[in-house]
Amino acid sequence: MNSQVPARTTSRAVTPFEALKIQLSKPERLGRLKELGVDPQRFVSVLLNQVFRSEKLMKSTPQSLISSMYKAAECGMECDGVMGHLVPFNNKQTDGSWKMEAQFIPGYQGYIHAGYNHPRITKIWGGVVHERDYFSYECGLNEHLVHRPSDDEDAGELTHAWAAYEIDGRSKTFVVLPKRKVMSIKSKSHAAKSGASPWNQGGTAEESMWLKTAIRQLAKIMPKSKELQNAIIQDAAVDPIEVYASVETPQDQDEPEQLDVTPREHGQSRQYPLNQEEERKYAPRREKPEIKKRATPENPVEPEGREQAQIEDDDIPFGDESPAEPEQTKFDPVEELSGKVKALGVTEEDFLAFVGSKSRAFKGVKSIRALNETGPKKVQSMLADWPSTVKEIGEFMS
Repeated sequence: MNSQVPARTTSRAVTPFEALKIQLSKPERLGRLKELGVDPQRFVSVLLNQVFRSEKLMKSTPQSLISSMYKAAECGMECDGVMGHLVPFNNKQTDGSWKMEAQFIPGYQGYIHAGYNHPRITKIWGGVVHERDYFSYECGLNEHLVHRPSDDEDAGELTHAWAAYEIDGRSKTFVVLPKRKVMSIKSKSHAAKSGASPWNQGGTAEESMWLKTAIRQLAKIMPKSKELQNAIIQDAAVDPIEVYASVETPQDQDEPEQLDVTPREHGQSRQYPLNQEEERKYAPRREKPEIKKRATPENPVEPEGREQAQIEDDDIPFGDESPAEPEQTKFDPVEELSGKVKALGVTEEDFLAFVGSKSRAFKGVKSIRALNETGPKKVQSMLADWPSTVKEIGEFMS
């Protein structure tokens, strides 16, 4: 009697990458991507390609990758390393453990792509300026911008970044960031602290970050499509940089730094670069302030060689004769919150609608100042944990 021996079957464990592919390809997730207006299959394929090429992304939690995928789709950008980037962060959890989590960060080309989705935007462009380039711009009533890149193989260090947009095929608006402002923005960037950041790689990688910085500031003042609005919110949530008042535009001219301007009469423009002789000649001189001793009833006589000063009623101190301490600028939560909201590119009405959706007590509030009067603790809590507030605003706006 012959007994049949069952054939052996070999089972293979599913790799983390294959498990992620299964997770991302679930019908409900593909359907969600289709609702957001992207090609689901292509979108997932591009994202998986980026994950496969990075060891740290392979170790990132599936939840963070899925969340990044949805955020990229809301911005209308693929995670292809050009339009948008998947960046792994080693984050500390509430229980004290550490986990690798992916975050989606829009690229400067993604900003431009999202900007073109607005029907009135006809052109978006920009550039970075080197020391040997010809660069001239003027803000005000006769604004203009001219940039002629140098043909030299070594054009020198970066000095400026600029970006511009054209609306309805005729009106143009630009922003210019000198090096000091770009470096100020970099110093506030969490991502720039990493040695692997493009900020610290030099060459075209660093240039792309200068250009993105200028375009990011331009995006705050230009008409916004829904995708661009989502990109600004997402970028601020991952890497918050509050520099909404540090951009030089035709509507907001800032004073140049010392040794950074040429002589100019009214209507002339700034030109770069300056030679050393021009810098010495036209640099503003710093004069030492004249220190004057005030006469008092106890000491009415001025030092020898000077005439005795006439004491007037206003010169006689009352009480403590020591000079009064300068008044310190008081913290204004209304101004602080208004600035942060403006930096996100969110209107005050939309922000108040978001606050009203969180609490019935604040429904119908007409201004941020009224919100602070109604619920000062609410304003303080939002400012204290601003990154979480930004995330919630993004979810509300999407």
